[in-house]
Amino acid sequence: MLLAAVPAPANGVSGAEPAPRLQPIVAATPSEVSFSSVPVGSRYSQAIRLTNLSASLKTINTVTATGAGLALERFFAPLVLGPGESVTITVDYRPVNAGAALGKVTVGVKDEVPTEIVVRESAQGRSKDGEITVQGDLDFGKVPIGTTATKALTLRNNGKSGVQIGDTAFADSSFSAVNSWAGTLAPGQEVQFEVQFSPATLGIRSAAATIGKGSNAGTLQIEASGEGVSASDHKIELNWQPSDVPVQGYFVYRAVEKDGPYTKLNASPVTQPAYTDDTAAAGQEYFYRVTSVDELGAESPFSAPMPMQAP
Repeated sequence: MLLAAVPAPANGVSGAEPAPRLQPIVAATPSEVSFSSVPVGSRYSQAIRLTNLSASLKTINTVTATGAGLALERFFAPLVLGPGESVTITVDYRPVNAGAALGKVTVGVKDEVPTEIVVRESAQGRSKDGEITVQGDLDFGKVPIGTTATKALTLRNNGKSGVQIGDTAFADSSFSAVNSWAGTLAPGQEVQFEVQFSPATLGIRSAAATIGKGSNAGTLQIEASGEGVSASDHKIELNWQPSDVPVQGYFVYRAVEKDGPYTKLNASPVTQPAYTDDTAAAGQEYFYRVTSVDELGAESPFSAPMPMQAP
């Protein structure tokens, strides 16, 4: 897969050189974990390889997992890694509610910047009474401040009696339900509405909403997540040759060093062999890699890294 990058016009905006960024000395592979459409109550696992990139001994003091349904399998710390040595840890995801959320695995390294692995969670499930099911991914990924991203959600009553549904309201005002439906959902009936994410500040946001009210209400909780990022005029346009075999789409990864760690930029695959990185910092050099996702959901290896500097 050949990758090419072209900087987009900067609209006449220039900026100072960015301050140097401290990089973790222990690299994580993969640098981001995604659990997609995991059935509520099931347990899925992901192995993560930690590698010492330095030329000296490094001590891992702690490894922690934070986020709904996340847990680490047994890991004994402290652990000393020699130059180039690796160790594998395993993070488990067992959701109790349907919806999307963001979690994190943090690796504490003595006298060094900690390594952080973002964990994107998405679960599909049903209400406790086994009637209402939800379909839809509410992980919005990175959204520039001052803009709005929209995702669709579908509710279906798989039970044998009507279930009362109330207006959907999120605890965080960054998220809102558009055209949410209130009334009695008949057996076999489904209803669709939209959820929007409009970040006003930088950082990761997540919120939950409970669907249903009254004595015959469903008890399903949905979760939404997203990250507010700075709007940037320093865009980088990426284009690559499409896959020779049918694919669902492509994931784009970015790093500030050629050898990583690389961070996934898009929460869901883009369907065309092109991507606009609108979160680039002025004057910063980046390295990009692309993977394809086949019709069964399997992700290909990385493409060769492509260096590019934002205007």
